[in-house]
Amino acid sequence: MQNDLSITDVINDPLIAQLRHADGMSAERFARLMECASNAYTANALGKLHDHRVDMFYRGIGAGELDGAMPVKPDFQKMCCSASSW
Repeated sequence: MQNDLSITDVINDPLIAQLRHADGMSAERFARLMECASNAYTANALGKLHDHRVDMFYRGIGAGELDGAMPVKPDFQKMCCSASSW
């Protein structure tokens, strides 16, 4: 059973549309905000990978350890979600 709404479902929901309208936000602008939030959530989830998981992967393929390599963290300042783009 799916509990999450798709971006299309959120945009077409009548209650959310009333709230969006009360906030003075167009459907297009809200869609961009939702898409950006989705991208930021995905980037954050990927950024939470731990070093030991990476090391275990490389050990599994016989490449050894990474000697403390740090995972790449997303730069949220450069993402489309800056307040000025809302």
